[in-house]
Amino acid sequence: MPPLRKYGTKRSTASAAIFGRSPIAAPASVPAPPTLRDPLGELSTNLGALVLVDTAKVSSKPEPELLPLLNLLHLSPKSWGTVLSTSDTTLEKIAKASYAEVYRATNSGGTSILKVMEIKVSTNPESLESRTACAVEDVVSELRIMNQLTELPGFVLYKDAHLIRGKPVPQIKQAWDAWEEKYEESMFPDPDVFGPTSTFLVIELGDAGRELNDEPMKQIEQVWDVLLGVVIALSRAEATHEFEHRDLHNSNICVIQKGNFASINPNNHGNLKFGFSGLEITIIDYGLSRAKLSSGEIVFNNLETDPGLFKSTATGGDKIQFDNYRRMRTHLLTGERKMAAFYTLEPDQSKNGNVWSEYIPYTNVLWIRYLLHHLERSFKEHGVDQKELTEFKNQTKELKTRLDPRTLVKNGAFETAGGVLDFVWEKGWVSQEQLEERGVDTTILSEA
Repeated sequence: MPPLRKYGTKRSTASAAIFGRSPIAAPASVPAPPTLRDPLGELSTNLGALVLVDTAKVSSKPEPELLPLLNLLHLSPKSWGTVLSTSDTTLEKIAKASYAEVYRATNSGGTSILKVMEIKVSTNPESLESRTACAVEDVVSELRIMNQLTELPGFVLYKDAHLIRGKPVPQIKQAWDAWEEKYEESMFPDPDVFGPTSTFLVIELGDAGRELNDEPMKQIEQVWDVLLGVVIALSRAEATHEFEHRDLHNSNICVIQKGNFASINPNNHGNLKFGFSGLEITIIDYGLSRAKLSSGEIVFNNLETDPGLFKSTATGGDKIQFDNYRRMRTHLLTGERKMAAFYTLEPDQSKNGNVWSEYIPYTNVLWIRYLLHHLERSFKEHGVDQKELTEFKNQTKELKTRLDPRTLVKNGAFETAGGVLDFVWEKGWVSQEQLEERGVDTTILSEA
């Protein structure tokens, strides 16, 4: 059996915020939870006070639309001059999402990931028309979910958040230009077009490695670890926060090599499949997610405000991703599971509540099915031993059947990620010790 990776209830202070800390507080009517992480840990000390030459003044009177964000974070807008400064610090753009550009800040002391989002504000009319700027209410939802899940293994480490106003500093522009030269033209505006009223939220996160989309599956042990790691993380978040990700495609899962590789040997390990590749997964980006906070409040994104989400199409492997959005909506409105689901479905007010605040964990099942398909495709393209793919498909045949939207619940179709975990536990693919190390209460498994 491979050595167990140790997890506690508290994440390491070695990953503290670069810029200090503005912890998210609970609503006034709810006692604030205790702060679990030292606001000035090792990484803050090692990276130093990151200050750029930028003396732009920031208005002390924020726009009314920013108040929910300011009240949540207990901060006020500041200039870009509070972001990067030590001589050995580098800034690299590493990814983009629907409403964010992602940068890695690195120096001899460590790294932080910066998720940069332009915010729609009334003092900047251009932002109100921008298709890459986001509304405050959507950002607040993601931040609150992120703050709740940060201590769970398999979810991104939240460090801090910063509201910044003004034109981005040259380091941002340089990193943006380097990305443009390497990849296709970005849908995000050139940093030079922003002005003094441009407003950004910068979320500071732990470095979770590379997007799954950029990590080819060469060994079958990697396939097993990514699949089972996501199942474990999702099922625990369901149990603790009634969590649904609702957008878990291959760019919202990160992988990083944390341990040594060891081949699966049935003679030595029996049916155990998890923990051999040394890869660890992290689930990121909760922009479309839904969760129940410790206070009991439900936080979610009303997906009905973005009709285009349900009309998007693609071919090949990406088809399942865009079909999933329609399948989620079909299941929400009708309670049905269909291979083909269409946006034209009208709400039926007699079923399921028909609002995205409802807890419908079947959405997690849909994304596990998507992940399994992606991993098989990646291994088929990059795998060292294709015989292992045939064996993998044989071993997961029942899993696929129970993930299939055409399978009825009475015939074993999964209804939750927790149900998928129960299945893999019964198969012996994960051990009791591994689950308990990740905070899973194994006494609730296989109760049925």
